Amino acid sequence: MDKFYIIVLYTGIIFLLLILIILGISMGHSSGSIPISPIKQNCPDYWKYDGKNCVIPTNNDGTAGINTGSLKIDGGDFKNSDGTSINGYTPANKQSGAYVNFNDTTWPLYSSGMGQSVTCGLKTWADINSIEWDGVSNYNSC
Repeated sequence: MDKFYIIVLYTGIIFLLLILIILGISMGHSSGSIPISPIKQNCPDYWKYDGKNCVIPTNNDGTAGINTGSLKIDGGDFKNSDGTSINGYTPANKQSGAYVNFNDTTWPLYSSGMGQSVTCGLKTWADINSIEWDGVSNYNSC
């Protein structure tokens, strides 16, 4: 091989190694504090958002619809899987189905400790009731 090609090849390899070393050092010094799924959706997956509340999906026969997890229906009203009332819950009426206001001030009560965020409280509720909620049920900073 010509001397020119050998010099170009070795220069390229050294340049590539320097870039990889710099990249590795910068990745090692990054904070890594950004939570996965930083964007919280307004409602659990497949629930309708009416601008303020999340309408619980139901089937035509009044049974629990898609992504209601282990929520129970007790006398026509939805309850948590353990039979307790859902925070911010309003039963169905003639104009609309049953809905939950996730901006209700009682949601932080689901947090497992003082100082946790509302998102952590919502995550605890979603996990307990087996409800999928993008940005909440997969949140990793609790």
